[in-house]
Amino acid sequence: MFECRYLDSVVWELTLRCNARCVHCGSSAGKDRSDNLSDDEILRICDELAEVKCCKVALIGGEVFLHPLWRVIVQKLRAHNIAVQIITNGLSLNAEKIQFLHEQNIDTLAISLDGASPEIHDAIRGVPGTFSHILSLKDNILENLLPTIAITTITKKNILDLPNLMQLLLSSYFCSWQIQIGNPFGRLKEEMALSELEYYITGLFIALMQRRYSGKYVVIGMHDFGYYSQVIPNSVNVYNANWHGCPAGQYVMGIRSNGKVVGCLSIYDDNFIEGDLREHSVKEIWENKKFCDWNRKYVKYKNLTGVCKNCDYAFACCAGCCSSAVSQTGDANSVKLCFHNIENKYRNYQKEDSYGKLLKELVNGKINDEGYFVFQNGEILNHSSTFSVDDLYLQSLLDILK
Repeated sequence: MFECRYLDSVVWELTLRCNARCVHCGSSAGKDRSDNLSDDEILRICDELAEVKCCKVALIGGEVFLHPLWRVIVQKLRAHNIAVQIITNGLSLNAEKIQFLHEQNIDTLAISLDGASPEIHDAIRGVPGTFSHILSLKDNILENLLPTIAITTITKKNILDLPNLMQLLLSSYFCSWQIQIGNPFGRLKEEMALSELEYYITGLFIALMQRRYSGKYVVIGMHDFGYYSQVIPNSVNVYNANWHGCPAGQYVMGIRSNGKVVGCLSIYDDNFIEGDLREHSVKEIWENKKFCDWNRKYVKYKNLTGVCKNCDYAFACCAGCCSSAVSQTGDANSVKLCFHNIENKYRNYQKEDSYGKLLKELVNGKINDEGYFVFQNGEILNHSSTFSVDDLYLQSLLDILK
């Protein structure tokens, strides 16, 4: 045993049962596990989280509101002065639940919003009427002053809808927008995942919106957006600073509905299970010096592979987001989608294909203070710019940045 760093955040999957069938669901949620934690085990874990002075717990599913004990869990955690975030698809959310969450003074309510129209959002979520129901909650959420954020998972199915989502959110009850990429786990097939160009354009989009709506609206990319770009500022990442390695197992932890513990709940690979809360307490697992030792900086640095091994920022970055790395390369020691890697690859690109030529233009440009992209020749990318590409889809991607 050893003196461990503090446990800042826990993401706790209460159930895999879900009333949606999202095409990008990494856990393939729907049917519940047969070996879920009992009520007594759950309440014990709440106490154990307080014992180790855990600061925040995000409750997720499946669908969190389908767990019969969800209210008791929220009350128990709040009684321990642990901040609580609820992450939901919104289908089961109603006035009564919103009032309860307000009374419990939860930290934030996060609702998935994957499109700016029913045609896109409901198709991704697999349930007609989801989009309309989410928007219908506006009066109840505003009345209860409940801090509510929108979470969007970006895949090929909705990337072109980013500008429409921005406009929708500006007039909505959501106080901020969190954007993350869909990684090929579970139901998310490889062909739905973002290409290097789509990923880079999404990063540029976040940076542009942050400047264009500075002081008016909060737009943030999660820790799967980065790293060490010369064009895209650090502000696109939730840490708002140079990336210093994945937090999995360093100050965050994930708990599955059956009590299995992982460093990051978004790594849907049983090889990364670190412990079992039926066998050991939270304290015993968290303070075990072997807990996520594969993600300790010096160990990780020695094991880097692929483009990450000889990167100038190898020690600082350590292959970025572990979940992205595992899904993209099969292990946590090399990541494909990385701003720095993309810029190195395309900055001096010599081939004549439209895809590579467009990326070359983007990685050699810059973002101005007003929130517009500026090409290397000084032309500003907006609705009156002359720059275009022959490929219609590539042009559609470029139009996102206007």
